[in-house]
Amino acid sequence: MNKDKKTSISQEDYLKAIWELRQEGQVPIGARIAEELKVSAPAVTLALKRLSKDGYVTVDKNNRIYLTNKGEETASNLARRHQLVEKLLTDFLKMEWYKVHDEAEKLEHAISPEMEERLLEIFGKAKTCPHGYPLLENRIGSVKLKPLRQAEAGQTLRISKVYEKDRKFLEYLDKLGITPGTEVYVNNKGYDGTFALKIRERIVHLGGMATNRIWVKILSKRK
Repeated sequence: MNKDKKTSISQEDYLKAIWELRQEGQVPIGARIAEELKVSAPAVTLALKRLSKDGYVTVDKNNRIYLTNKGEETASNLARRHQLVEKLLTDFLKMEWYKVHDEAEKLEHAISPEMEERLLEIFGKAKTCPHGYPLLENRIGSVKLKPLRQAEAGQTLRISKVYEKDRKFLEYLDKLGITPGTEVYVNNKGYDGTFALKIRERIVHLGGMATNRIWVKILSKRK
């Protein structure tokens, strides 16, 4: 878990962005990384040249980007520190769950190996981060989830994971009472993909974009 001291914060951000795109099932290419990090295409090109020269990534003839073993280790270590910081902020500092991703993005680079070990002692047995993503230490045997859009009317679901990189979206879910661990009943699924969900005796409505950003576990089949 020792951090490569020659890796800059900027390089770490690029490596983690590539790693996260892979985790989300997307093929990392320059345009997606530029969108993810909100930087220009020329900036991505320059960064990839440096990362390739330093042995962190390779780029194939179709411009698809791959992490080397060295890059994978650096990126996954940073992702682990990010999750541990999120747990620290919610569990100890009692920060709202929808705020901690942005704060962890800033703090993850400052975590020393010693502090990381201490945080692992405290949170290492936790199953998920505040947004429902399995902690890297505990991903083996994790339950396969489905996006909410694939659910059907009449099913009872547990909200398991939500997209964490859009604070406005997280705040919107929080106001609706939709957080990881919440049980919901699919009251109706419209032709246009709009869902009517029953949550604690009230009905809330979610459109297509939102249902693509929420993953669930089906607790009971369609009646």
